[in-house]
Formats: sequence, structure tokens, C-alpha cells
Amino acid sequence: MVSHTLGTVTQLRERLSASSAYASSWTLDTSALLRVLEAATRQVEAYCKGGQFGPVSTSLTYDLNGSKNGIINDPRPFNQIDPRRASLGTPWIISLSSVTLYENTARDSSTAISSSDYLLFPYNTVGFSEAPFYGLKFKDSGSNSPFSKTGQQVLVLEGDLGWSDQKSEDTAISAADASTTAVTCVSSANLSAGQTILAGSERLYIQSVTDSTNLVCERAVAGSVGASHTSATCSVYSYDAAPVEAALSLASSAYISRMSGMQDTTEIAGASYSFISGEQKSTLKQVGSYSSHSYTSGVIF
Repeated sequence: MVSHTLGTVTQLRERLSASSAYASSWTLDTSALLRVLEAATRQVEAYCKGGQFGPVSTSLTYDLNGSKNGIINDPRPFNQIDPRRASLGTPWIISLSSVTLYENTARDSSTAISSSDYLLFPYNTVGFSEAPFYGLKFKDSGSNSPFSKTGQQVLVLEGDLGWSDQKSEDTAISAADASTTAVTCVSSANLSAGQTILAGSERLYIQSVTDSTNLVCERAVAGSVGASHTSATCSVYSYDAAPVEAALSLASSAYISRMSGMQDTTEIAGASYSFISGEQKSTLKQVGSYSSHSYTSGVIF
């Protein structure tokens, strides 16, 4: 499921047109604009290596082989001749709700690891006002040591992964049940296709804005669970300016290329657009600091 697209269709329309009147007339291009914006978002995420920029509720599982160097993030069997990857990388971690250690591969029994038995790192972030964790390590003094455990998928981390949990309250929405894509709202004035919203504990992805009070949404995205809503307060997720700018730049270039048949230049609404060699590489450099804040370490002992 798609979620947490960087930028909105409204922003992409504005980027593509020097005239707001021309941009507002592109109502029939919503699906195409959303597709290229989603693709651009995935490109930025892949470059940054850390995952999505908004929260995704999920779990991570790892193997252990009974030693301090034995945490394994590699699905190959233990009898594989090639060296196994022993350093565990994690995506960006906003918060963990649980860490569970199973006795063995059969999961005959398990122990809940207290947050007092491990540390999330980095301890300090430089250059960011808000940044996620990208690894976990167990304390030497912890009461539940994983060092003696052996098995596949015996260490499980659960929580919200992503860069940040930034959001702002906007309107109220209603949905008849947990799965219908037709969602009503008090006002769609500040909403756009491409936004991820939160109502209760459910995350919804706006696919289109039908009119001032009606939306079409993909339900239960980013690891959330669908639910019915009656005038539920809705918050809209937001993301740092740099990755949003990068995604909008990549998406606008891709859309213009689509319109021009991959020519070097094209004219839209009286304006001429040209493409610079290495434009994508230059654009992605804008998010280099996010790329460096990624899983270079992971779970360590």
C-alpha cells in the first residue's frame, strides 16, 4: 500500500505551471500526477536508505546464533558457505512499542524485553531539529540477555518506523465502515490527493478529492487498522522541506518528460522547459544528509 507521499498533487500542479489558473484546470490529470509523485517519493526513499518519511507501524525480525556477534539480518541458512551478514541494519525508528525475544525458532516461549534493557541510538543528532533512531543495542547490565539464544526470527521489534511523526489537526471525517473508500469531511479546503491523514488510530491515503466534502481514500495504510469514523478529528501528516522539494522536482521532471515524449525541451502553457544532464543526481543530493542518517549500524552488542 502507498502512503506518506512527499508533496501533494496540488503542489505538483503548482510546480508544473507558472499560472495557478492553468494548474487548477488540470483536474483530469490527478491519477497521472499522483503516480509520478508516488514514484518520485519512492526514489527519494531509496536514496536515503532509511524507509518512509512518515510513520509505518510494523515489526522487524532477526536471527540469533548464540554469541555476542550473532545477530543476523540475513535469510540464508546457517550452512551457507558464503559469509553471513552479522551486522544488523534497521530502518529509521520513531519509537518501539515492544521488543520480544523468543527461546528458539519454534517460538516455544518468549520474553518481553524491557526498555530499560536496551538503548536506541544515536544518542545525539547533529544538524536536525528532529531525527529518528537507526539502531538498538542491548545494555551490558540488562536483565534479559539475548546472547545465549539461537534460532531464526527469534528477536522481534515492533513499533513505528519512519523519519518523524509530524502532523497537524485539520478537519473532521466520517466513514461508514472500516473499508469503504468513500469518506466524507467537513471541509476539503486544505486537503489534496497524495496526503496521508490520521483519524483515531487509522491512517488513510487520499487518492482524490471529489468535492468540498467528499474524498476517495485508500484505507488502513502504513500498518494501521481500519475503523468506522463519525466526525472523527483528522490530522494531516507533513514532512521536512528538503525531501518534499526533491520529490516534487523529480516528479515534475518525470511528468514533463511524459508530456514531451522524452525530448530535451518541451513547451507547456507557453513556457519552455529544458532538462539538465544529471538533473536527478543533483536533485537527490539535496537529501544527502538524510541518506547519511541511516542504518550504518543497527542492533549491536
